[in-house]
Amino acid sequence: MSKELIKNGKARSNTGFRQVLFDGRDLALAPVALRRYSGEKPGRTTYQVGPKTGDLLARCSWRRAGEMYELLRWSGVAWEPAEIELWSSLRELHPWIDSWLDRAPRGPSYLPAEVAPPERDLAAISKKRKINRFFEKYGVPYEYGEPWELSPMSGIHMEPRELDIEPDEVRPYDISIIGSMVDIHEMDRWYSSDGDGSPAIELTELDRREDHRSNYAHDEPSWAEGSDGLPGWSARRYLIRVVHGAYDRDHTSYGRQVDVWIVPK
Repeated sequence: MSKELIKNGKARSNTGFRQVLFDGRDLALAPVALRRYSGEKPGRTTYQVGPKTGDLLARCSWRRAGEMYELLRWSGVAWEPAEIELWSSLRELHPWIDSWLDRAPRGPSYLPAEVAPPERDLAAISKKRKINRFFEKYGVPYEYGEPWELSPMSGIHMEPRELDIEPDEVRPYDISIIGSMVDIHEMDRWYSSDGDGSPAIELTELDRREDHRSNYAHDEPSWAEGSDGLPGWSARRYLIRVVHGAYDRDHTSYGRQVDVWIVPK
């Protein structure tokens, strides 16, 4: 099997492509490995597991002048033209394929959710398993759902590391900006845990720096300087930070970031 991933598309204003990989034996949709949610909209797409010998790739590419449709078969070394009659079989098994492959406006190229639900992506299944193990081990009060689904694993540091911050100098925060075109809310929450499955203790006696603004004229901004320190940070073996609204896309915050530190004895 090829180790490459098949990118399902990149749709720009006047140029682009969309393509779908199918199992060459039964024409089933090949598994979706992962999907990219960040970056420019044309770069947001699903990726299928790379081809096995005999797999089929249905593809449409376009330029200003028109579109080109191709049906290709993976030989194990290269893509080669496939039997044109297979288009009919693919259309019968996958009625959505023509409309999805057709020239698309500038934007993402995710395979339709009804045939490739995000929660069934191979990466999503693995990610959910790992994050649920984190919840269970450290006893933090979260359930797996959309905020975690959308968060890149690069920001979820579940492995404990040596303490590289000064907890008595950390100033917790809560900031927000709302309006007709913006919805930003970011805050950090802190927990003390033994890492043995028992419930974590949330550090609640925090004097947060607060900054809340609005684009609506009738809303008054509010602000508080806050003060440094995380009272109770050393109560247990691990100190955990979970940042809510850690990322910003299209003027809307989303997702989580996680850090786990080992509390010195």
